[in-house]
Amino acid sequence: MKVVLTSDEVTFYYSPPLPLRLKTERVRAKYPLYSLVKVSSVTGWEIVDPWRAVELARSGEVDAVGIYVNDPLGVSPVSKSLGLLFGEEPGHVYALRTLLNRLRESGVKIFAGGPGAWQLSGVTVVTGDAENFPDLDLKGNYVDLGEAKGFVPVRSPSGMGEVEVERRGRAVPREVVVKEMEIQARAHGYVNLISRDLFSLPDLYDLLVVASKYGEVRFSNVDITSVAVIDLRKVREVLGLSENRFAFPVLIKGGSCGVDEPEILRELNREFIYPVVHVKEGEIDEFTKYRCIIIPMFEERPYEALYKAWRHNRRFVKSGLAREVDEIVRKNYEMRGELLRKTRGNGDAVAIAVNPVLSLFWGI
Repeated sequence: MKVVLTSDEVTFYYSPPLPLRLKTERVRAKYPLYSLVKVSSVTGWEIVDPWRAVELARSGEVDAVGIYVNDPLGVSPVSKSLGLLFGEEPGHVYALRTLLNRLRESGVKIFAGGPGAWQLSGVTVVTGDAENFPDLDLKGNYVDLGEAKGFVPVRSPSGMGEVEVERRGRAVPREVVVKEMEIQARAHGYVNLISRDLFSLPDLYDLLVVASKYGEVRFSNVDITSVAVIDLRKVREVLGLSENRFAFPVLIKGGSCGVDEPEILRELNREFIYPVVHVKEGEIDEFTKYRCIIIPMFEERPYEALYKAWRHNRRFVKSGLAREVDEIVRKNYEMRGELLRKTRGNGDAVAIAVNPVLSLFWGI
């Protein structure tokens, strides 16, 4: 069976889910999604952009197309929040719907994996570990590949330099981690350690020492419950953190991205960890007292929340687009949100306003 892997055009390039009337040109990844790279590394299946996937399906050159989906119907809190800001569904929802319709017209087999695959119908939903994909049988609407016995490293870089160090409570073997570090560091000059909660890992300090050999060390999630029990000073010393080289992991609580305890940031800030926090609209002022990247969860006055958050975030985001973001956020505030509900064209500055983390990752 000849298979290609893809995703919708927004997700494929790690772009924030802006409406499709706003196109990002600079704020996009150079390399594919980590999940696609992992499956490709195991199976040898080619990763192609969504337009190429449709071409191959229509020409009959492939038997099946595998699609990675995150939140295909836009039902997550973040997607709903952005819908309030822009007055329409996030771009990835429309983009995926269009991709699926075109693939279905070709008659090609379609299977989908990823955290939001359960939302889809009319495709084969695949769950389980990437290492088991060689056993994939596309009969039926649901396939559970189960837990893999071992781990396979990626063979090429991904868009944000991800290195998997833990999966559902299982530590990834150090030799696999090191191979992924080597590949990602060559492409990016940094490694991005991904796990459910990095600070909960028993070999945390040794892992950070090894990772430091490959350049700057970034990491995905830390839970507030772990922050209280580890030696944050040791983390700072190992990583060489400072005012100009701070860490910016996503701060979570019990696996959820919403955090309502700003006081925990004081301890993190002391060791130059300025976390990304998803904050309810009415609680933004409390978090502006600390060094952090605020991602507002929009409710009644999204234009005001975006304005407050950007004025705070600007201190930490040294983007070449900062002045353009300033102007857009200010005008949107003065127009009570109408600017972002109507504007079209280049969306790079809007993307930075909505998700400043992308500027920190890619130096845009």
